[in-house]
Amino acid sequence: MVLEFKHDATKNITVISASKRSQRPTIYSERTLCPFDKGNEKSTPPTTFALPENNWKVRCFENLYPVLKKEGEFKKGNDGEFWTSKAVGMHEVIVETNEHGELFQNFTQNQLQLILKAYKNRFQFFTENNEYAFLFKNHGKGSGASIDHEHSQIIGLPFTPQLIQQESKLCEHNCFFCNPGEPVLETSFFKVIAPPFARFPLEVWIIPKRHVKTFLELTEQEGMDLMLVLKKVITKEYEKSKDYTIAFHSGPKNSEFHFHVEFYPRPNVWGGIELGTGVIVNTKTDQDVKELFQNP
Repeated sequence: MVLEFKHDATKNITVISASKRSQRPTIYSERTLCPFDKGNEKSTPPTTFALPENNWKVRCFENLYPVLKKEGEFKKGNDGEFWTSKAVGMHEVIVETNEHGELFQNFTQNQLQLILKAYKNRFQFFTENNEYAFLFKNHGKGSGASIDHEHSQIIGLPFTPQLIQQESKLCEHNCFFCNPGEPVLETSFFKVIAPPFARFPLEVWIIPKRHVKTFLELTEQEGMDLMLVLKKVITKEYEKSKDYTIAFHSGPKNSEFHFHVEFYPRPNVWGGIELGTGVIVNTKTDQDVKELFQNP
């Protein structure tokens, strides 16, 4: 099994080479044994965290097909150079329900509260044991999810990704996220905006009104409001795309940041322009997003 970081100096991006990931099962059938179902716990690594502890509705464990490994030494090269290192870090799965086929947008408030507690528990642990923690959720084949049972993932990296570093620079002076523009949805604690420069059709960002650096700085009330906003966003966006990705952008250590969550619908496949030049073609505008959220 190969697990390595490989930095491409021509594009200033770091690639994870993870040969074992190709062996992970693809499960999109009620007739197939799902390792995330209650009663199939022996199909996965041991539980790292669960709620409730003795009769779980949310369960966390190490990813059986990780992109990172806990053992080894990370050796980062100099900026502008090509370098290779062991892909050191952590990778866990957060199974968000014990009911196979239950969708996030149908979760009860109690279930959302359990998920929030699990997110925070694992995010705290990963932050303490890694340079950077990244929480994300893929839903549907088009997003890269290999199992249709609702779940999220969290990885711990020994470096801060270049994209996050760039966002951090925008938070140092006149923070962009503090004044992101007119929202398409607003609550007491959050604004949902349609960025005019969105990369994905009907993409939205969920931004707290209070300038907080990381997910962990949200109060219990703010955290619950975030989960309810996510539920509303997924409910609306699911009408247009059943494949989506959610990315929790938290601040790197010792840097300024404004925590936010980015929601990417995945109805399209990037082609030659996107892959070859980095220039993105988006067939929807921010006005399309406004119309989607204005409709009852």
